[in-house]
Amino acid sequence: MHLFPPSRPERPVLRAPAQPLPKGARAPIIPASPTVSHPSPTQGSPAQSPARATWNGFPTPAQHYFDTPSSPGGSGLAPPSPGVRRARPLPTPPPLSPVAPRQQPIYSPSTLGHKSWSSLSHSPSAWTPDEWSEWSEPSSWSFRSSTASFDTFPTTSLDSHSAEATKRDSIVADELLQHREFEEDGIQRFQSGALANDEAEWHRLVPKEAIDALPKKEVQRQSIIFEIIKSEREYVADLTAVQDVFIASLCSASPPPIGPKPVLEAFLLEVFSNLSSIRAQHERMLGLLFERQREQHPIIASVADIVLDGALRSTPEYEVYIKHYPLAEARHRRELSHNPHYAQLVTSCGDDPRVRRRDLITFLSRPVTRLPRLALLLENMGRQTDPDHQDAQSTELILSVLRDVVRSAQPGIAAADAKVKLWSLCEGLVFRRGEILDMDLYDEKRTLVHSSVLARKKKPDYNTHMWVDLYVGLLDNYLLLTQQETHMGNIKYVVISRPIPLQYLRLGSFTSPSESRRQDRPAQTDGEKTSSFNVTIPLMRGQQSVWPFTIYHAVQRSQRRYTLYADSEAKRAKWHEGLVDALGVISAQQEANRWFAVNTLSSNFFRPEGKQANAPGPIICAASFSYRQRDLIALGCPDGVWVGFRGDGRSYHKALNLPNVTSLATLPRFDQLVVLYDGHLVSHSLETLARAASGQTLQLGLYNSFERVSKPDEAVAFFRLGEIGGRILAVYAIKRPLRQTTVVAMEAVRDPSKMRMEHRQGKPPLFIQYGSTFYVPKDAYDIVMLQKKIAVCTEKGLTINDPTDLSSNTAIVVPDFAQSSNDKAMASLKQRCEVSKPLGMVRSGEAELLVVYEDFGCYITKHGIPARRSGYVRWEIKATHVVFRAPHVLLFDGEFVEIREASTGRLEQVIEDKNIRLVGDAVGNGPLLIAMKGSDPIFDTLAELVQTQPLAADEHGVWAEWGLW
Repeated sequence: MHLFPPSRPERPVLRAPAQPLPKGARAPIIPASPTVSHPSPTQGSPAQSPARATWNGFPTPAQHYFDTPSSPGGSGLAPPSPGVRRARPLPTPPPLSPVAPRQQPIYSPSTLGHKSWSSLSHSPSAWTPDEWSEWSEPSSWSFRSSTASFDTFPTTSLDSHSAEATKRDSIVADELLQHREFEEDGIQRFQSGALANDEAEWHRLVPKEAIDALPKKEVQRQSIIFEIIKSEREYVADLTAVQDVFIASLCSASPPPIGPKPVLEAFLLEVFSNLSSIRAQHERMLGLLFERQREQHPIIASVADIVLDGALRSTPEYEVYIKHYPLAEARHRRELSHNPHYAQLVTSCGDDPRVRRRDLITFLSRPVTRLPRLALLLENMGRQTDPDHQDAQSTELILSVLRDVVRSAQPGIAAADAKVKLWSLCEGLVFRRGEILDMDLYDEKRTLVHSSVLARKKKPDYNTHMWVDLYVGLLDNYLLLTQQETHMGNIKYVVISRPIPLQYLRLGSFTSPSESRRQDRPAQTDGEKTSSFNVTIPLMRGQQSVWPFTIYHAVQRSQRRYTLYADSEAKRAKWHEGLVDALGVISAQQEANRWFAVNTLSSNFFRPEGKQANAPGPIICAASFSYRQRDLIALGCPDGVWVGFRGDGRSYHKALNLPNVTSLATLPRFDQLVVLYDGHLVSHSLETLARAASGQTLQLGLYNSFERVSKPDEAVAFFRLGEIGGRILAVYAIKRPLRQTTVVAMEAVRDPSKMRMEHRQGKPPLFIQYGSTFYVPKDAYDIVMLQKKIAVCTEKGLTINDPTDLSSNTAIVVPDFAQSSNDKAMASLKQRCEVSKPLGMVRSGEAELLVVYEDFGCYITKHGIPARRSGYVRWEIKATHVVFRAPHVLLFDGEFVEIREASTGRLEQVIEDKNIRLVGDAVGNGPLLIAMKGSDPIFDTLAELVQTQPLAADEHGVWAEWGLW
C-alpha cells in the first residue's frame, strides 16, 4: 500500500443505514473526519443524519481503539452482534523521512473506489479475520483508559435491502482504510515538518466524527498535548538552526569575523554557552514524543512521563544557561556594535529559510522562555485533566520541577543583569585625561549594587539655582558620579568627580525634608527637554518635590561633599539601604582579606603603676632588635630612649637620657643602634641596651658603649641606613643656613666576630667614609637607598648621585622632563610635579619605577623619563611618609594608611585610626612599627603592621642589574 496514492476518488458521505443490516453482519466503527461534510454515497438516496457514537470512557493501556475481542466460545472474531466491536491495531508506520508537501488537505472530499462485498455477504466465512486483515493490521492507535463503547447500527435480516446494505458496507470498509492512510500520512508529514503550519493542528488530523464522540474536555486536552509536541518540534528546529546556520557560518567564514581559532572558541562559549547540551536533551525528548504520537494517535493517553524525564535531565543545563544568558546577550550586542564584519555575517544568516529573518537574540533567548511556555501549556493541560487521571499528579510534579528551575535561576539572572549593566557603565566611562585609575572594574567579583539618575544643584549663579541630572553608580568598591552624553548613538558616562572608594565614603543626613525643584528652562520639544549633557529627559512642568541626602569623602570632608536629590522618598530610602549594605560588605571584606594587619604591641607602657606623672612623652621613633632569642623594642621619645621587651608594656626602662631623639635604626649584624638626637648621629651597643632593659647595666656603661658616626661639629638633619652593592651604609645630610645640603655616606666595616676582642684591646671606629661627599639643594629632606646609587628627595624632584663617581659634577634629577615642550601630557605632568613634594621612589616592575609624591605617583623608565604616556595615580590622602613592601606601597597621612599595588596603583586596603604615624621602618623587610592614639588619648599605642601575604619579591637586591641606578 502506497503512503501517498497518486489520486484518490472523491469520498462519499457515510450515512446511518436506513434499513437493517443483513443477518450476521456488523456495522463497523467509522474513524472521524475533522472538518468537511461528505456528499451522499449514492444518488437518489434520502439524506439522513450520520450515526453518532457515545463515548463512555477510555480503554486500558493494553486495549486499542479497534481491538476485536475473542468470541466467548473460542479464538477468533465473535459472530456479528449488536455489541461493541473493535479491530486489531493498525501497523506502526516506518521511520520518518522527508516528505514533499501534499497539495490537498488531510481530510477533503474525494472520490473513493469501492470494493464489492456482495460475494461475501451470504457466505458463513465472510467475517473471518483474514478478510479483515486488510484494514485491521496492528495499529498505533490506542487509548489509555478503562472502557470504550459505541452505539452500533441495529442489525436485522437482509430482506429487500440486502444489495444496498452490502454496497454500503463496502463503502464503510474502504472508508476505514482510507481514514487510516490519511491519518498516517498526516502524522508523517507533521513530524517531518512537511505539513503546512495551518494544517498542523490536532483537529485537522482527526476525523470530525471522532471529535464529536469525545467529551469537550478531552478534545481540549488532546489539542494541548498536540501543541506540546508541536512546540517541542519547533524548539528543537530553532536550536538546530543556531548550530547549522549561525555557528557554522562563524566557523567557516573567511576571513574569520571574530579572530583566530582560540578567540573564536572563547567567543562561541561566551555567546552560545551550553546550548548544544540543551539541544541534545530536547532532541531525545522529541524523539520519544514522536514515538508516542505514532503509537497512540489520535488519542494520546499521556506525555507527562516523557516531559518529566526530559525536565529532570535538562535542569542542570538550563540553570547554567539561564544564569549566563544576560552575559551572552551583552557580549553579542557588544560585538555587533563594534565589529561590522560580525554584524554583516549575522544579517546574512537571516536570509536562511530556517531563520526566517529573526535576529540572533531571538534564538539565544529561546531556552530562557521555553520553560515558562512549557509550564503554561502544562497548566492548561492540567485544567482539562480529570482529577483521577494519572496525568493530574504527574503534571503538578513537572510544574514543580520547572518552577524550581526558574526560581533557582532568578538570583543568577539578576546578578548577570547587574553584571551587564556594570559592563555597559564601565565601557562608557570617560575619565579625566592623564590620570591612571585602576578600579579593578573587570574583576569577576565586581558588582553594580545600585544605580539611578539623581539631581544635584549647581553652584549659585546670580542668586539662581540650576539643576543637573547625574547618573550615579554604586559599585561594590567605588561610587561614581557621572553625566550621560550620547555620542554617535553610544552612551558615554563622563566622570565629573573622582570616584570615591567605599573605604573613604561617609554618609550624611538621609532624613532632611523634601525640597522643590523648579524647571527654569523651557522644553526643547513638546513634552520633552534636553538636559545640559545632551540627554533627552521628560519635561517637568512647574515644581517637583525632591528628597535630599548627603555623602562625603572622609579625607576631604568639605571639598568633596555632595548633596544629591531623589525624586521620591522611596528612592532615597533605596539609596540609603544600598549604601549601608555596600559599606558593610566592603568593611567585612577588608577585615577578612587584609594585606596588612595591625598587631598591637603595647598600649600601657607609658603608664607605669603609681608613676603616671613620670610617663614619657609621645613616641617619636622606634626600632626592634633581638637579644638572647627575645625580641626587644627601643623607643625614641623627646626625653630619651626607652627599651623594653616586645609585648610587655611594664618592662620598658629608660636606657639613654638623650634630648630630642628624632630617629632610630638598628644594625643587628654589627650589634649597633644608631640614634639621631639634637643634631648628633651616634651608635650604641644593642647588647648593652638589652641588659639595661633587664636592669643589669648601669647608665655609665651605656654611655661608655656609644660611638660617633658624624663629626661633633656636624648638624645632622636626617639619615638613612641601607645596603648598596653589598655594603652597609649610613647616609646622613648636614644642613647649614643659606647653603647647600651636604650628604655624607659612612660604611660599617668592623668585623662583628672580633668585636669582643676589640673591646678589650681598644676597638677601631665602626664607620668609615664611603666615597666622596656630595651636595644637593638646601631643601633636601629625605634619602632613598637604591641598588648602586643614592637618591635624595628635594622640592624639585629626586637627585641621583653616586658617591664613588662624582666626575660628572652634575646630579641627575628625576623625573626627566626634557621632552615636555613637545609633549602636552608630559608638560601637564611636569606642572603637577612642580607643586607637589616627592617622598621617595620604589621599583614597580621590571623596567619601571614609581616616583611617589605627597598627592600622586608617576611612573618613569630606568633612565628617568616619564612612562605610561606621562600618566599619574592620585592618592586619596596627602601622604607624609611612604614605605615599600613588595608588591605594595604604603602611604601615611596621620589618619589613614593607604595600601596600593605598586605596579598598577590599585587601592587594596585602607587602615584608619587616630594620629597614626610611621615610627620605625627597618632596613629591608623588617617590622613596620606605627604609633597611634590609644583608648586613653593622653597616651600612645605602639603597634606593628604585619604583612599577611608572603613577600612577592625580596626588597634586598631589587635594584640589581640596573645600569643607571
